[in-house]
Amino acid sequence: MPERSNFEISGFGDFEICRKANIKRIEIPKSQNQKLLFLFIMVIQHKQLQGKGMFYVGQDGAILAEMVYSMAPNKMIIEHTEVDDSLSGKGVGKQLVQTAVEYARTHNIKIVPLCPFAKSVLDKMEEWQDVLA
Repeated sequence: MPERSNFEISGFGDFEICRKANIKRIEIPKSQNQKLLFLFIMVIQHKQLQGKGMFYVGQDGAILAEMVYSMAPNKMIIEHTEVDDSLSGKGVGKQLVQTAVEYARTHNIKIVPLCPFAKSVLDKMEEWQDVLA
């Protein structure tokens, strides 16, 4: 069983959320008319083998979103990003890119975004541009 922890979700009390989801605090404004309908928690996984790798979201053995990369000396070359229609509009692609940025910072490497989507996201996010080659 995964290790769990309690986090405060403002306006709705305590909920138990898996740490792997990387969610520490969710701010939800209090309102008499507002209802919590759905909380989407996504776990991004990582596979790496022989200089290639991918960050991905899977469910029941199927890959629903992926960002594929290859490694060069001190560089991660992002080649392709794809998100299933069932996750469209939920920011999953951006979360994959953010995960790559965090990985690059942790491992002191630079990112070369050949994938047009990843390049577009990185160009828009000034706070992530420190990892660009």
